[in-house]
Amino acid sequence: MTVTSQSFGAAAAGGAAAADCLDPIAGGRVINDGTGIISLELPDFVRRGTPATVSVRVNWSVVVAKAIARLYVIADHHRDPLLARVSLMPDVVPPHVSVTARLDRSTNVSAVVECGDGTLLQVRRWIQVIPAAVQERAGCASEEPLCPLSALTVQSKGGHAI
Repeated sequence: MTVTSQSFGAAAAGGAAAADCLDPIAGGRVINDGTGIISLELPDFVRRGTPATVSVRVNWSVVVAKAIARLYVIADHHRDPLLARVSLMPDVVPPHVSVTARLDRSTNVSAVVECGDGTLLQVRRWIQVIPAAVQERAGCASEEPLCPLSALTVQSKGGHAI
């Protein structure tokens, strides 16, 4: 299952906090460590504006116990922190969920699973978002080894020369 999130959303105007996103989910319940049951894979860093793929794998047989379970993927400092919400039914269980999001800044990304019995499990990982502007070496049409033009640099942003 694949879900796509853009860097804008319902909470873009106000910028909802992750805690605000978790409050209705947790409802005052304790969120336990999901290590060993939930696997969260994402890059260590991504360029701003470049989509980041977040993959979640869950040992569903442990989680889905005769009831509907839910998976939430949350980015703490994203404009719309709730990247995905997936309901899981006992007989229709996706083995893997993938979310693509454009993150504006470095943040913790969490996968929260609400088990059929109401237990909450969570794993989280940090992703570093680096600026899109990079320095690139300008090409030189000359075959000279010490071409003065090769010393020039071009500032680029998002892959486009400025």
